[in-house]
Amino acid sequence: MGLRFRLRLMRAAGPRRPASRSEPAPNAAGAPSERVGAAEPAPASCPAPGPCGSSAADRAHLPGSRIAGRLLPTPYGPAFCVETWYPLDQRRGRVPLAEVLAVPGRGWERVGRHPLWADFDPTRAAFFDTETTGLERGAGTAIFLAGVGRFVGGGFRIRQFFLRDYPEEPAFLHALATELSEASALVTFNGKSFDWPVLTSRLVLQRQRPAEIPHLDLLYPARRLWRDVVASCRLVDLEAAVLGEHRDGDIPGEQIPRLYFEYLRSGTAAPLEPVLEHNRLDILSLVALAGYLGQAAADPMAAAPGGVPLTGAELLAMGRWLLELGEPLAAARVLEAALDRGLPGPYVAAGHRLLAVAYKRLAWYDKALVHWQLLAHEGRYSYEACVELAKYYEHRARDYPRAREVAQAALERLQRQRLLAGLGGVPDPRWVREVAELRHRLARLEGKLARQVGREAPFGSHPGEREGCDR
Repeated sequence: MGLRFRLRLMRAAGPRRPASRSEPAPNAAGAPSERVGAAEPAPASCPAPGPCGSSAADRAHLPGSRIAGRLLPTPYGPAFCVETWYPLDQRRGRVPLAEVLAVPGRGWERVGRHPLWADFDPTRAAFFDTETTGLERGAGTAIFLAGVGRFVGGGFRIRQFFLRDYPEEPAFLHALATELSEASALVTFNGKSFDWPVLTSRLVLQRQRPAEIPHLDLLYPARRLWRDVVASCRLVDLEAAVLGEHRDGDIPGEQIPRLYFEYLRSGTAAPLEPVLEHNRLDILSLVALAGYLGQAAADPMAAAPGGVPLTGAELLAMGRWLLELGEPLAAARVLEAALDRGLPGPYVAAGHRLLAVAYKRLAWYDKALVHWQLLAHEGRYSYEACVELAKYYEHRARDYPRAREVAQAALERLQRQRLLAGLGGVPDPRWVREVAELRHRLARLEGKLARQVGREAPFGSHPGEREGCDR
């Protein structure tokens, strides 16, 4: 991790910067204060708007549509921006946006898998999502819509920067990069693999410098928590399965590039109205998922995002996650709770296995023994369980006959796997190594048993000894 990354996160932990300008607040009804189709300015009680402009001359509409925005001045010309506000109690499914603000530092440290993320402050982060002219990362793919969500002035503001035509790309990119540079961290969903590389390449092509900003991509922790729970970890699928939010009439992402090209050909932006709404919903879901993940990681057993405790399957995934982070004690407590809350049938064995691993790392061998014994008889973990039992009986209990018995059972299971997989072809190198290790273990156990028998034999029982006594 580079020095600039560390310094940027350390700044995020310091005192907040005073606001350079007043921001409009969301309305009290729970709806955005400015949406597509609302050309009215901010309420009279609100201070002047932010950098999206303030004068009537700055306001603009996309032709043939209800999309109202403002023109931002940049060194490269004007850039079109739409601003939308949401209250903190706005929900995506059952999870309010404010949930993310209550996550303690320990949750972010686990989500980001690095101690420096403990200083992450969501109120200074940018929640970022893009819509592009293609689904690949090649040089021909351009960003035509970029949404940036920020917690500002007691509400949540989304600014959407829209590329009205290709000649405006330098201004569009400059306005977007300026907005992102004000944040202390970037939060995305699959942004490390797609959104950020595309943005960086476009900035380089326009001879503009990409910002250096710590990046938290929620796709990876989402996969750790829900890969065994939902069929797909796409954002829209997690909305439905995790947040309980189902979009009605949402436009599929693969159709969005075609609509933008139709707009460029026709000059009519009406078909793009659902695209801007799609982008806003993605950002709202990103915030809600961040709150859910952060709460779950901080205290899995007490977490109740949106008022609902984690399921047994989610606790199982959190236990595995904590083991990966090197926290076996926390993992053991979470896995015990997962088994208590109940797991779907296929995951019960996995729960026992992970709990045995956690106990073993804590050197609680007698507790681990109980779970390995449960797994040793059948199922996908029976081979691993037999190997662990052989280790326990040989090195802890010093019960060599029992150790030989379970090691032989493990070898038989390996050989059965080979038969079921077919004898043709070259054996898997891992299978060959495991067979060799088991045979070596069995040979060692035979030697220990022979020495044990020799020590236990009564004096004079050996023929040679009897002959010596006779002499």
